[in-house]
Amino acid sequence: MFKFPSRDGPRPPLHGWRIGVLINALIWCVLAAAFGLSALVKADHDKEELLRAVSPPAVVTINTQDFLIPGKLTTVACFLVIALALISVPYTIFRPRQTLGSLTFQAVGLLSLSIWLLATTIAESIIFANRRARITVFVDGQVAPNSDQLVQTALTALGLTNVYRRIQYLRLAIVFPWFAFVATGLATVLFLAVLIEYRQDEPDPDARTPYGFSSSKKTGSRGSKPKLNDDGITEVPNGEKAPVAFDSSAPITGAVPQSASGVADRNGIQEQRVD
Repeated sequence: MFKFPSRDGPRPPLHGWRIGVLINALIWCVLAAAFGLSALVKADHDKEELLRAVSPPAVVTINTQDFLIPGKLTTVACFLVIALALISVPYTIFRPRQTLGSLTFQAVGLLSLSIWLLATTIAESIIFANRRARITVFVDGQVAPNSDQLVQTALTALGLTNVYRRIQYLRLAIVFPWFAFVATGLATVLFLAVLIEYRQDEPDPDARTPYGFSSSKKTGSRGSKPKLNDDGITEVPNGEKAPVAFDSSAPITGAVPQSASGVADRNGIQEQRVD
């Protein structure tokens, strides 16, 4: 049965799988972002506790920017994946016949965020495994001679440490972004595969008539036109029947049927006899 083409084109494949990988990425990125924010809050609390433990005239400076910068970038990337998933999941559910533009936006967005997550998580993991917070004690504007000893004494008394890999909440802030990256990467691979297949299967708009029939010359089934060869004989591709021309102005020749009620003349018009 003839159907008009869909307004949004053919339905892309793996509809349910695309929804599933988006929800999976959404869950892991929510967990990663939550643990990232929790680590930032707890780190600020530990800094304030250490600063309160040092009495004047000593002044303590705590430098953790080497870990905070990639940590914040990782958390921002997780929030962007969450936003993209929250937009894409309802759109994929309620608009299953997506356009090429929407699939391209989702695939490129997931690819960019996957690369972002990978870069920041690798940097964060390297710093977590090899570095520590730089804590310095100043007295009267000068670095205290026994600064490192004073720092370790204060940290031990408070039950804290400046070595990143020994801090439990930082460990969680490192582990969950890796799961978020794997989930986002799987979604990226699936969406790119669907996009490539969809672009290959998308009908060529130049090969369609205004009524949606294909006019491709490869099939010759619809839209093909007969043509005359050099001998004036009509040729039709793929064994189709040539249309028969009929001239209504030409006289009809041959035997003309007659009936008991009348006689037909030479032009085929029957004349009724009235007794």
